[in-house]
Amino acid sequence: MNPKANPKSKFSSPGYYNGHPMQPDDFGNYNYGVAANALGISLGDALWGGGYGAFSLGGQQTWWNVLGGFDSWNDTQMIFNGYFQLYHK
Repeated sequence: MNPKANPKSKFSSPGYYNGHPMQPDDFGNYNYGVAANALGISLGDALWGGGYGAFSLGGQQTWWNVLGGFDSWNDTQMIFNGYFQLYHK
């Protein structure tokens, strides 16, 4: 579910996760990283999977972000943070 798809959704506004401010799409990318690690998916495959998702779904691409599969740099950072659970208490 894309929370930005419906601007009236309560999930379309920014929020906090353990004191860290996040935009709606940040929650999804962070949790994608957590899930990838829990499932034993390598960080590289998770990042490239996120890049493939952005490319195939018409998302934002950052062509210099080779590490993140050309996904936006912010999305790559949030997947990385989730993978290593950097916001976990």
